[in-house]
Amino acid sequence: MTGRPAADFPAKPTPTGATVVPRPFTEEDAPTMAAILRDPEVLLPTGSAGAPPVPDERLRSWYAGRRTGRTRQIPPRGIE
Repeated sequence: MTGRPAADFPAKPTPTGATVVPRPFTEEDAPTMAAILRDPEVLLPTGSAGAPPVPDERLRSWYAGRRTGRTRQIPPRGIE
């Protein structure tokens, strides 16, 4: 531990580039992320192959909260 306060991720500046602008997730990202999180090529290396898919409403709710959450880290093994 460094004694420094934890980072406040929502307050961090957004870096920009010529073709990409990273931004926090929003509720509108849920359908795209649902498709990504159901792709077998994504599931296999993450250890999630064979796990039941996360219901769409739960994904939407989780991604909606990422903009205001203290962190934007994904919890282990899916949405909690």
